[in-house]
Amino acid sequence: MTPFEAIRRLETTLAAAGLTESRIEAEALVMHVLGMNRTALYMAWRDPIVSDEQRESLNALGNRRLRREPLAYILGHREFYGLDFLVDERVLIPRPETELLVDLALETARSMDMAGALTVADICTGSGAIAISLAINLPRAVVWATDISRDALEVASANARLHGVEQRIHFAHGDLLVPLSTQFDILVSNPPYVPKDILKALEPEVLREPSLALDGGEQGLSVIRRLLTQAARGLTDSGVFLMEFSPEQAEGIAGLAAIEFVGAQVGIVRDLAGMDRFLIVRTAHRARG
Repeated sequence: MTPFEAIRRLETTLAAAGLTESRIEAEALVMHVLGMNRTALYMAWRDPIVSDEQRESLNALGNRRLRREPLAYILGHREFYGLDFLVDERVLIPRPETELLVDLALETARSMDMAGALTVADICTGSGAIAISLAINLPRAVVWATDISRDALEVASANARLHGVEQRIHFAHGDLLVPLSTQFDILVSNPPYVPKDILKALEPEVLREPSLALDGGEQGLSVIRRLLTQAARGLTDSGVFLMEFSPEQAEGIAGLAAIEFVGAQVGIVRDLAGMDRFLIVRTAHRARG
C-alpha cells in the first residue's frame, strides 16, 4: 500500500463518521505511523512502502479516532507556540488561542524595567505549555508553575525536560497560588472556566479531557473567583496578572477583578477573532497606603 492509498482510505473512513478535518487527520496519522514528516511523505506518495504491520497500526489508530479520542492524545503530542509538547489524557490539550496569552506575558515582561530577575508564575499549568514557552523566551526569568493535579505536573515536568528547562521551572503541587509563598512580577493563568451546566454539551473529544481542567463550576466562575482573590495578594506592587476566559464572561470577570484589585488598572484584550478573551490587571496603578 502507498501513503496516498493509506491516506485516502483513512480519510474516507473518518469522513463517513462525520469528522470534519478527515483529510488533515488522516495525513497526521499516516505520518505518525510511518515516522515521516510531510515532505518525506509526499516524496514517497505513490511508493508501496506501507507494510502490513503499519496498515494494522493505522486501523487501530483510526478506530481510536472513530471513538472520538482526541487526535493529540492518539499522536501523543501537540504543537504550541512553535514547540512540541507531550500530551495525554492527564492534561488539557493546548489551544491555539492560548498562544496570545503567552504573547501578552512576553510583551509585559519585556516592558518591565527589572533590576533583578523577573519572577513569573503559571497557575493551572497543565501540560506546562505556557510556563515552558515563557521560560524559553525569557531566559533570565525565574519561573514557577502550579497545578492541583499531580498527574498533570508529571506531564509538565516531562515537557520541561524535553525542552531543556527543567532546571529553570519550579513545579509546585497545590490549589492555585496556595503552594507559593512569595509575590510575583507576572502571574499568568488559563484556569478552568467552562460553566458546569454546559459541560455535557461539549464535543465528545473535549469530554475526553480532564474535567478538573475544564469545570469552572457555576457560570464558570467558581475557580476564577478564588484565583482573583489569591492573585491580588500574589503580585508585587508593579505586577501584572493575565488570565484567559470565555468571551461571555468578560463583563463579570472585569467587575470581579475591579473588586479584588482595588485601584489597579483592569483591562480586557480580544483574541484574533475579535472576541473578549483575556484579562489584564496592572497593579502599578493600584492605590497604595
